[in-house]
Amino acid sequence: MRKQFLLLAGSAFLLLSCGTNYKQSNTEVIIDSTVNARVAARDAENARKNDSTINAEARLKAEAMQNEQQATKANKPATTQLPNTDTGKH
Repeated sequence: MRKQFLLLAGSAFLLLSCGTNYKQSNTEVIIDSTVNARVAARDAENARKNDSTINAEARLKAEAMQNEQQATKANKPATTQLPNTDTGKH
């Protein structure tokens, strides 16, 4: 009788401890998903900032290239077009 009681008590203890672990695991899953959501939000924010910075740098570079082309055109001496005197006969 004593062995049966100990076996029954041990089985009940194991079943109860599994239930507690499940609740702890469920809590851990909720915490993990919350942390993952926060990490994903921060990653998205950092990606947005990086994209914004990259676009700003590209815009500045394009403006600098355009200004350089305009300055080159402004400093280029005017050339006159000579009339075509080639008659095609040699």
